Amino acid sequence: MSSAALDRRPAAIGGFDPAAASRVRAVVDVGTSKFGCWIVRPKRSGGFELRGKGYQAADGVRSGEIVDGDNAELGIAAVVHEAEQAAGEELRAVAVVTSGGQPRSAHVRVEVPLFGRAADGADIARALDAARKQLDDPARSIIHLVPLELSIDGGRPLRDPNGMRGESLQVLAHAVSIDSRHVAQLRACLDGCHLDVVGMVSSGYASGWSVTTEEERERGVLVLDLGAGVSNVAHFFGGRLALLAAVPYGGDHITADLAHGLSTQRAHAERIKSLYTSVQARHGDADQRIAVPHVGDPESWPSGEVARSRLTEIARPRVEEILELIRNQLKDHADLFRAMPPAGLVLTGGASRIEGLVELVDEMFGLPVRFGRPDRIQAGEVFECEPCASAANGALALCRGEDGGQGWRGESAGTSLGRGWSRFRKWLRENF
Repeated sequence: MSSAALDRRPAAIGGFDPAAASRVRAVVDVGTSKFGCWIVRPKRSGGFELRGKGYQAADGVRSGEIVDGDNAELGIAAVVHEAEQAAGEELRAVAVVTSGGQPRSAHVRVEVPLFGRAADGADIARALDAARKQLDDPARSIIHLVPLELSIDGGRPLRDPNGMRGESLQVLAHAVSIDSRHVAQLRACLDGCHLDVVGMVSSGYASGWSVTTEEERERGVLVLDLGAGVSNVAHFFGGRLALLAAVPYGGDHITADLAHGLSTQRAHAERIKSLYTSVQARHGDADQRIAVPHVGDPESWPSGEVARSRLTEIARPRVEEILELIRNQLKDHADLFRAMPPAGLVLTGGASRIEGLVELVDEMFGLPVRFGRPDRIQAGEVFECEPCASAANGALALCRGEDGGQGWRGESAGTSLGRGWSRFRKWLRENF
């Protein structure tokens, strides 16, 4: 396949609307530990130029789910304002990245007639619309819908069927859905900030897209995004997303274990996790002692001390548990992996930097492992390449239609009620 054909594929298959994509110049990442907002300008050469960004601690969110709408709305408003001040402009519409809503994959085969004519992008869009109707569920909102396999008249799978004649087009469609209540809550929070939601992206998909290369996605690759409260696993094959799953555990749970086991505050446990914790016993020197402020100690006078090996004893079981939960999610799709096996694994997310984790993941998954860094958003000569920016990088690319599928269309049960309630809460807060 020529490089020209590869470059042509997303637009030919996607049926994506360039006018709608052009509206997306900002993304809000609603994470468990932080809210982030990036305002960008698309570059002609590809990628995005950073205009302004903001970060805030995530209040009102737990394991990706909104548990306090008022605090979440205030946090989102603050981070958007920070980004607007840096960019010198006001936002009216944003794309939203979320790790909540319990993302779930579903696959369905559909067929559309061609009557002997050549297939085109409109036929693929019709097939995806048919798949969307088959998977319709008021309790779930489809936010990603991609053609995983395409064929003409039941023949071999094709990369791009455009221009090929036949009687019918068969498509294996992959849909990612999240809880409709979560969608309504997110939209209510953004509506309270006077922002329209023009796109919604699952963080696991966005992060996976941003830290993998086209060749990796073509050959088959797993992406583990170990976040603060949610860990996602995305599987790509044939250039497209084949599976997405999530478990409600992440780096915050490791921090909580350290805080409990060391009798220290979470802030101290988080720093100890970042600086000294390893999941490999050989990195934990029993003779190396780490000062640990106990609960109630003055910060300048820590009274506790612990061997570095103790940190491994506390952290490794929790990390193994998270990885085992992810493996169990993948075992439920054994048939898919037999047909579309991964050739490697990419590790990303804030919790992925724990020392020795690459070796542990290699041991448990039996695949070559590397760290992944995003490279879509550029500020001057510097890229936003930290794991905390992976989802934002990928979300902008997906909203631009790079995956050749359909995105979220704004359907959400109870949206009008959610927006009305958001405005009522805002009125109460401002007047009483």
